Amino acid sequence: MNKITKLLSLLTLTALLGLPSLAAAEAQATAVRSQVIGESLSLAYAEEKGEAQSVMVYIEDIDQESARSRVSTSEPTALTLSNIPEEYPNQHEIEAKQAEIMALRNASKEAYLKQNTAFAEKYLDGKVEYISKYSPVIIASLDSADANRLALNSGVESIELYETDVVADIPEEESLAAPLATTAGTDYLSMIQANEVHDAGYTGQGIKIGIQEIELPFNDWLDRLGIPDGNCYSYEGHNSYVNYANADHATYVTAVAVSVAPDAEFFCAYLDPGFVQSTEWLLDQGVNVINMSQALYTVVEGEGYLLNTYDVVAAWFDHIALQHLVHVCLPSSNIIEQSPAGHICSALLSYNAISVGAVDSEGNITSYSNYSPMTLSEGSRPDICAPGSQILPHEDLDVPKGGTSFAAPVVAGAVALMCEQKPELLLYSETVKSILAASVSDCYGKYNTSLVSNGNGFTQYGAGIINCLNASQAIEAIQCIYGEYFEPLTNGQIKVYTIDLQAGKTTRIALSYLRQAYYNHSSDINNYWNNTTSTTAPSVGFYVQRNGVYYAQTPSNYAGNLKIIEFVPSYTGTYTIMVNNNRGINETVWFSVAWYQYDT
Repeated sequence: MNKITKLLSLLTLTALLGLPSLAAAEAQATAVRSQVIGESLSLAYAEEKGEAQSVMVYIEDIDQESARSRVSTSEPTALTLSNIPEEYPNQHEIEAKQAEIMALRNASKEAYLKQNTAFAEKYLDGKVEYISKYSPVIIASLDSADANRLALNSGVESIELYETDVVADIPEEESLAAPLATTAGTDYLSMIQANEVHDAGYTGQGIKIGIQEIELPFNDWLDRLGIPDGNCYSYEGHNSYVNYANADHATYVTAVAVSVAPDAEFFCAYLDPGFVQSTEWLLDQGVNVINMSQALYTVVEGEGYLLNTYDVVAAWFDHIALQHLVHVCLPSSNIIEQSPAGHICSALLSYNAISVGAVDSEGNITSYSNYSPMTLSEGSRPDICAPGSQILPHEDLDVPKGGTSFAAPVVAGAVALMCEQKPELLLYSETVKSILAASVSDCYGKYNTSLVSNGNGFTQYGAGIINCLNASQAIEAIQCIYGEYFEPLTNGQIKVYTIDLQAGKTTRIALSYLRQAYYNHSSDINNYWNNTTSTTAPSVGFYVQRNGVYYAQTPSNYAGNLKIIEFVPSYTGTYTIMVNNNRGINETVWFSVAWYQYDT
């Protein structure tokens, strides 16, 4: 029953009961508006006496189920690192996958533009600021009366304040004054064993990486990093460096990603004042990986920044990652005054992105790497860690820097290496996340990431520190299952897979699945980021057994979409992985399983 039908039903009911129909209808309309208009926007209207605000209008989504379902699948074939062409293997397959991705994106773009434009012309004439090409969103300038009227439209899902703030996210101990003598330079490449993958011939060739920052890298550094001017996006013709520190930040972030994937093609986008426009420009360019090392804080009038709350920004990035076949890497953010320990800003809580924390050169979590210590019924961040302390990504740079901002592009570059090695991974971001989580560096014991033994979600390390060589070996040996899904409304369905394991080796199995953007605003701004998922989100888990004997299983009430089991097999032979969907929903749920065995 839509909102208009509810109002008509209420009018009929109140007439039968002899109640004042207009008053009852207005009460119902008020209730509807309060459900559709986000609290941040309501507070902004109250503060500004109803004056026009820039808002995101979410309308009913188009039928996107067919987009992911049209992805072609093929049986994976084994790759041998020692037996590859001299230069850039797999380029023909990469080109084919890129063409497939762009065909799907262009079809989606055509459908969204048609629907969104028609809605804007009918209901938002003269008030539109931007029409999204890749999501059911229109950005418009609406005063409170406009928003209240629009909230009664049955085709409107939500109206949210389109206002984010980017805070200088630099930890004190890793400031610009950090001494050169303490830097590890590009030793982080050795730490994650990226050099070995480079030597095997994988350098990111053919993969497109988008870097989103509040500024563009300095012009002279664009030349040094091999990025042409045409690969840069400036909002409304912005071509000067408004903020030197932000341009410096963008330069370092880009240089880090280039150092990990030196032969990838890079695109740089200036995201201020709107993340929607710059992200969609990157999608137009065909990027496969997006790294955004800026923390977009949603502003709430009178309340400050929205923290540990899944909101409209996180939901938007989840939609993009799921529907448009792009890998998204985000930092877990740094512990600063605006974002204290255990509190992550809303934009960085996207389920379908890879959230990255920072470790130092010894593999220890840095004191500033932020996290969300949530319970099993909620979720946790980060997903994984990478080097992010005293980073010096280029020989011509002379000041090392640190922060989760520089750990995230390490992972973005690693994703490009994986996609070059196995181009099929371009289509499956959930598979990339599961491989990375399963194949972390071998000092797994300190991370205590097993949800079975931990019981309270992941630690600040997430799944552990990425290891490019381990991930490459897992890809080579086909130690992953991807392209798998549960059909809609398949509550309780179990899918069974068998794998061969050796006894006595610590074994890690990771499952990751994609989530639809389940966003409904809450009147409680302190509600955590899965505040609406108890009835709508999938709950996918798995357990491991051999000959009917259970080894471990993931808790069914953990809401995060990355789950890990770690154990030591007692016998060499075949083991069974059983993946189950504990909650049937109306959408297809795509998932992947990956595994890795350590020698010690």
